[in-house]
Amino acid sequence: MLLLDTWDDIYDAYGTLEELKHFKKAIERWDINNIDHFPEYMKLFYVALLDVYKEIEEDMVKDGYQYWVHYAIEVMKNQVKAYFVEAKWFHERHIPTIEEYMGVALLSSGL
Repeated sequence: MLLLDTWDDIYDAYGTLEELKHFKKAIERWDINNIDHFPEYMKLFYVALLDVYKEIEEDMVKDGYQYWVHYAIEVMKNQVKAYFVEAKWFHERHIPTIEEYMGVALLSSGL
């Protein structure tokens, strides 16, 4: 839960649109490489995020459910895309229609 709160704060309060774009791409690639240009707080969060999912995967392997982690990561990537759309709206001062908003809000809220 703490990771989700921190993640939300990165998108809502701390990241510039350019930083968030690169952050989103890094999460989509799911690769530790090429994070040197991130601000320190993003590096810390990204490494922690990958570590948490690695620990979960190790536990799932023991129980024979390692394939669940793949689906969890894909759901999380979709949530990141939705967070980025909301951040873009904010930075561009775009007021979405209710249809635009609901399509994105359902993903960003984790539903």
